[in-house]
Amino acid sequence: MSALRIDVIEDDRSLARLEDAWTRLLAETPASSGFQSFAWVSACRSGLPSDPGALFTLVLCDGADTVAMLAIEPRRCAAHGRASRARRMRRRGRRLRRHDRT
Repeated sequence: MSALRIDVIEDDRSLARLEDAWTRLLAETPASSGFQSFAWVSACRSGLPSDPGALFTLVLCDGADTVAMLAIEPRRCAAHGRASRARRMRRRGRRLRRHDRT
């Protein structure tokens, strides 16, 4: 078994390099929809107001193989104008932990 790793993508140029892997994973996903396609996500990204800090994509790799992706756009809290807690922790260099562990 290869070593698993998680890459974090936070810019559109790096996201664009994932198109082939994204398309392959979508083709392998049962019950996938066009709303999960790279073309859809790219169109949404290009049509939204520019916020360079909004993109946050996790890419799970098993060795050289991409096995999963999760693309989200965390928004700033309107009431406080701050990034999410997970983003603030990551920026401070702290490890992110699962909150459901006891």
